[in-house]
Amino acid sequence: TEYIHKWEQAGVPEPIINKALKWAQDWSTHLASRLAPNNPELAGKFAESIYPQALSFAEKWIEAMTGISLSQQK
Repeated sequence: TEYIHKWEQAGVPEPIINKALKWAQDWSTHLASRLAPNNPELAGKFAESIYPQALSFAEKWIEAMTGISLSQQK
């Protein structure tokens, strides 16, 4: 994804990137499953639709953990 490329270009260590990606995936799927507990298909679609927002949150976490400013990176 463009987020991974951006993070790599900024020098974010691979273990931090992997943790951020796992957090984003877990957050998306957990939230979706709570909002549509009886409809796995809908939950899956919802998780996919909110994943980009989760990556945005993960980016803020990376900035806090590493001190690397990513908001100016492209």
